[in-house]
Amino acid sequence: MPVVVADHWLGWSDGLSVLQRVKEKWPRVRVIILTGNGGEEVVAEAFKFGLYHYLLKPDGLDNLVDVVHAAFDSKAGEEHHELTVALIQSLPDAISCVDGEGKISTWNAAAEQLYGYSAEAIIGRTVEILPPPNARLREFAAIRIGAPWRESYSFRNNHPQS
Repeated sequence: MPVVVADHWLGWSDGLSVLQRVKEKWPRVRVIILTGNGGEEVVAEAFKFGLYHYLLKPDGLDNLVDVVHAAFDSKAGEEHHELTVALIQSLPDAISCVDGEGKISTWNAAAEQLYGYSAEAIIGRTVEILPPPNARLREFAAIRIGAPWRESYSFRNNHPQS
């Protein structure tokens, strides 16, 4: 059950309480609340509890189908991302990804062994922290100027761990 749609004013409860209970039981579920009289403070509180989206009645009903589709699409995207992360983490070769600002965004267990940095210590830091082999200097220069990088290479650290 990836998406729940609830009205803010229910006869037996309110949307905020439903949101809290749903998120406690199924934290990854997308919750959409419809409201006709919930103020900004209600909406702000709902987002603190993990609200996916809210729609104001009656005009927001016109967007309900699109918002539900977006919720399903974002759920599928999240699942794809989790699968990709699991795949990268399971590979025996060191994998790291660098964003457009030159900051490390992905770091697997093999990269931890090769470079000696944990993912927590390295993610978000710039690639300059790593001692790049000479062959990698051209890659980093290409990334900085936005040029596409079409070469690939790999190397293994054959030194015993201490």
